[in-house]
Amino acid sequence: MELKEKLRESVSINLLDSEEIRQVEHVDVSPPPGYTPVADEALTRLTNATLAAEIGQNGPAMASASFPGESNSSLKLFEVLFGRDSLQIAQDVLDCYPELARTTLKSLSALQGCNYDLFSEEEPGRIVHEVRNSTSDELARNISSDHGWRWPYYGSVDATPKFIHLMTDYARSAPNGVNLFSETYLDKEGQLRQMAYAYRSAIAWVGRRMDSNPEGLLEFKAAFPGSIVNQAWKDSGDAYHHVNGDIANHDDGIASIEVQGEAYQALLDAADMFERVFNEPVYAAELKTRARYLRAMILKHFWNDGRGGFFVLGSDRDEDGRLRQMAVKTSNMGHLLGSGMLDGNDSDSADLREAVIEQLFSQQMLGLNGIRTLANDEIRYCDQAYHNGSVWTMDNHQISKGLAHGGYHRLANLLNQKQLDVIRYTNVFPEYTRGSNDPHKRLNDCIVDVYDLTLGRMYRKAQPPQLLQGWTISAIKSIELKYGTGIIPTVPGSRQDKLERKLLSSIKAWI
Repeated sequence: MELKEKLRESVSINLLDSEEIRQVEHVDVSPPPGYTPVADEALTRLTNATLAAEIGQNGPAMASASFPGESNSSLKLFEVLFGRDSLQIAQDVLDCYPELARTTLKSLSALQGCNYDLFSEEEPGRIVHEVRNSTSDELARNISSDHGWRWPYYGSVDATPKFIHLMTDYARSAPNGVNLFSETYLDKEGQLRQMAYAYRSAIAWVGRRMDSNPEGLLEFKAAFPGSIVNQAWKDSGDAYHHVNGDIANHDDGIASIEVQGEAYQALLDAADMFERVFNEPVYAAELKTRARYLRAMILKHFWNDGRGGFFVLGSDRDEDGRLRQMAVKTSNMGHLLGSGMLDGNDSDSADLREAVIEQLFSQQMLGLNGIRTLANDEIRYCDQAYHNGSVWTMDNHQISKGLAHGGYHRLANLLNQKQLDVIRYTNVFPEYTRGSNDPHKRLNDCIVDVYDLTLGRMYRKAQPPQLLQGWTISAIKSIELKYGTGIIPTVPGSRQDKLERKLLSSIKAWI
């Protein structure tokens, strides 16, 4: 038997016609004997705390952790500070650990971009993506050698709006939260600043990015050949693609749908603070105008009437620079439910909300473990792929919060229960699970590298999840807190109630 056939028989995985398996490595993803996943205990490990009461006292959370004695490097990939992850973790547990939000915001302010640097992608006001020490971190040295990165590295488009949102929420909800704006920190150049300066700088970065775009969108684009090509949370190389399977055009800007929702939310958050806290109503009005324009652009360019109607993954550009849809159905559209962009009692807003919800709870999107990152009828769907068919707890939690925000409490509860079931079944806090409906095979347990004959390059088709993933832990903690205060019922006879009854009845047929 040829090597290629042996490799294919050693792992069951969906492949494109152009893909050939070149390497398979099996990985043990079982937890240590006797381990029980407890969110508070896991959070103490992520935040370098000894007790839960100390969470936040030693700075922000790492993106992930591993079990003591773990030697497999594939399960120890993200044990450092990531801006996006640390902000999401702090946001999830803001109600019970507000100090974590405060120290996360202050730490990221101290690392906020001050200058322009091509190979770190630093820009004034931009929030850092990944922080590594190239002296002590072998992975950092390898990345710099292979890809040319300088540290800290700033290649993300969504960390900055997340920073604005978390600081706004802290100011609104924490005891004396608005006092954070007057607290001081030292910036990267050693200048003493107030936190309000970091807030303003982040808003200015978002504004400049949007101003540089013909449609006023918040796009990303790799600054140099070794940079991350997809600078949103779905950052794997094949995550952004078209309905025919073609990879997005990375030679020009890409706008991801959930990033637009985050930008919209950040603009309205900032407008609220400038109106009520900073007493700058003119600037607040400008931010509201920008948000309204962004919403109009999203409805114009990102809605697709085909296949029941849905918000597309995002947009790239053709060779002439014209915007074109990546018209695949993904979980990303579900993040709009909590952004405020689809709020409103008018029939148009309600119709858009419900079209999104019907897509998310369709047989193509909803699986045993939750809502898939990519619908299972799309060409690039693979239940083991990192972002093209897997199920992420973080992703489902964002959608669940959006559903609850809109009054769809039974559907939110369904997703929450699925995520709690994942933790109970796997006995870890996995980064993600498979998108299949097989109850006995929820976690990837191998690395699969393939060669794509069309693209002419190797890439990783599948890999095991991190087993103590930060934003999985924080999502579970948030869900547990909500259940502790009681489940809010959907209003009987409401539009939400009618849609839920319809969807829950049909879901029983395949789940």
